[in-house]
Amino acid sequence: MTPQPLSRALVRAHVVRFVSTLSLLALVSATATAAPHAEPIAVTSNIRVAPVLAPVFDELVQASATFREQCDRIARASYVRVIVSAVMAQSTISRGSARTTMRRYAAGALIATVEIPVPLTMGEYAEFFGHEFEHILEQIDRVNLEQQTTTGAAQRLADGSFETRRARRVGQAIAIETERPAAGRPASEHAVPPVGTSGALRQDAHVTALKRQ
Repeated sequence: MTPQPLSRALVRAHVVRFVSTLSLLALVSATATAAPHAEPIAVTSNIRVAPVLAPVFDELVQASATFREQCDRIARASYVRVIVSAVMAQSTISRGSARTTMRRYAAGALIATVEIPVPLTMGEYAEFFGHEFEHILEQIDRVNLEQQTTTGAAQRLADGSFETRRARRVGQAIAIETERPAAGRPASEHAVPPVGTSGALRQDAHVTALKRQ
């Protein structure tokens, strides 16, 4: 089948989104270098994000309905507190991995500390945020990760933490939603691959550790 030429309006939408993304990533990179340990800021009632990642968070909320739903569910869980910090990526070739360490207290509180490498592409940010937030929702849902290792839905890693199919699937879905242009054509028409298929992200596992207090 011969590809159909894009309309001028759709081309402009692609260009505007591309330029906006480049500007946002440049801002994140510059801010990360200047203030890597700045105090997190509140983006919802119970989610605090490093200032360098605040514009990324806002962009994801605007671009992905699935990510908005994740944030809404976390916000409704008043006993949960999420702190997202930025860590420098290992290199431009191997981006490193995102990690969430969770502590559940006897009184019922759940504290999740999320580490996101910077700088990344917007698609990579989308997958990392979505993936790690889904791990938090697994704990809100009281998913028995140990039991899920018997069915293949979860995998226990060498360091004792867990990886799940659910988190990988949701992270990739949010990455695809974020890469859609403003015109709103279906993702399949843009051949946007799941970010998790890239060599850079395959090198490191996305992991979650749960510690009880």
